[in-house]
Amino acid sequence: MDIPSVYFTVPLELQPGAPTANPDPQTLIQCLAATDHRVIIYGADIGIAGSDPSTNPMTLSWLVQTTAGTNGTSVTPTLHDRGYNESLESTFTHFNASTATEPTAGDVLITFALHRQGTAPWVPPDPLVVTTTERVGLRLHGVDAVQGNNPYIYLTLYCSE
Repeated sequence: MDIPSVYFTVPLELQPGAPTANPDPQTLIQCLAATDHRVIIYGADIGIAGSDPSTNPMTLSWLVQTTAGTNGTSVTPTLHDRGYNESLESTFTHFNASTATEPTAGDVLITFALHRQGTAPWVPPDPLVVTTTERVGLRLHGVDAVQGNNPYIYLTLYCSE
């Protein structure tokens, strides 16, 4: 993953129960690029600690989202260049399926699968660019009790603004 010297990470750790058993897609995190800014997502480290090694992989999608959704929780990015004196203006939000209303889905940009008991880097063929005032979310598809509900999910995005 080739990232610039001024970059930030967006860490997210979801405890068992979030996401909940639900056949509908659930947004793990949404990025909103600030006005006159863009966010470039170079990749992510994604880990899933599911309960059953014999179940199907989890499917995740990056997609454009046309609304913000409701009752999301702000996720604070970590800047990795201490000499960089500008504040990050773009925002990241996590949605807990039991209390939040999902953002409205738009075009799917890329879909991939990850085993329910695995950790892997996700590197897109080209960096994912979130243009000014655009919303892009990472959605998890179809979590159900039969296929290993209540996994721990660890996610770190590598981005620049």
